[in-house]
Amino acid sequence: MPWLAGLIAGAFYQIVGSLVAKALTALAVGVVTYTGMQATIGWLKDGAVSAFLALPPDVVAMLSLMRVGSCVNMVFSAILMRLAFNGMNSDTVKHWVKR
Repeated sequence: MPWLAGLIAGAFYQIVGSLVAKALTALAVGVVTYTGMQATIGWLKDGAVSAFLALPPDVVAMLSLMRVGSCVNMVFSAILMRLAFNGMNSDTVKHWVKR
């Protein structure tokens, strides 16, 4: 009977250890990816805003009436989500998480 308890404890340790390793790896990859992408997208948005502000005032007023700023924000959000999905579904991340 003690061998059964050892077998159950060993299996439990393998399952919990694997889950914890997967969770920590996914968390670390997520933090690094989010921080890097946030900086990159911020830099791109700042460049786009400065390019818009370099336009004549009449053009800026027309673009603001057409809500081009909201459109640019949606495009950058879509790009960021696409990068996040591709990153989490890539073979590299699956290889890191696989134990």
